[in-house]
Amino acid sequence: MPDQLSLFTEEKVQKQIYEFLFVINLPKTINEYVKSLKDEFYERFGYFPSKGSQPHITISKFPLIEKQPDAIISFFRRSFQKISPFEIKINGFDSFPSSRVIYLNVENSPDLDQLKSPFNYIREDFKPKKYFHFLKDKPHITIARGLRSDIFDEAVEDYLLRAYVNSFIVDKLTVLRRKNLGDGKYSNYEHIADLMLEGKKKSGPGGT
Repeated sequence: MPDQLSLFTEEKVQKQIYEFLFVINLPKTINEYVKSLKDEFYERFGYFPSKGSQPHITISKFPLIEKQPDAIISFFRRSFQKISPFEIKINGFDSFPSSRVIYLNVENSPDLDQLKSPFNYIREDFKPKKYFHFLKDKPHITIARGLRSDIFDEAVEDYLLRAYVNSFIVDKLTVLRRKNLGDGKYSNYEHIADLMLEGKKKSGPGGT
């Protein structure tokens, strides 16, 4: 287990705080498809906040002070080594009306759920817990977010009627981080680790 995880605001000391982001990156073909959707959305509706973001599936996001990254990365590396690669299925478009987001829906599955365990294990050490974020109920691939109400309503009438089905194998999680510069400002994300899924699938009936 990593060292006790506490937040910058809890310690009340002047240390650098980082925001950590754990994501599943997409294979090239799906990545290019999502980028084409973003380009199409931009040409039709103009600028939106997620226009320049790299397509991905967010798994977890939380802040940590500078002394803790090595411990937590080691913890997650050991944890994910026990999990086998698995298939993720993408099925259609959907939306979050409250935050006015259009996205590609990622189906929940027992395989995806198993990624929760390491995060739930360390979650008890976070104070306050509101800063710990895990997308356990609605994994997704964002197309456009932060939309004006009129644009969102028009986009929903189009995109939610579209069909798109695809799948890919997940064999790693990527860890990014960025500095909290204060006043709601951040540096650019930097890549700090790839956490491989190296567990072995159990053989089914008649398997070897």
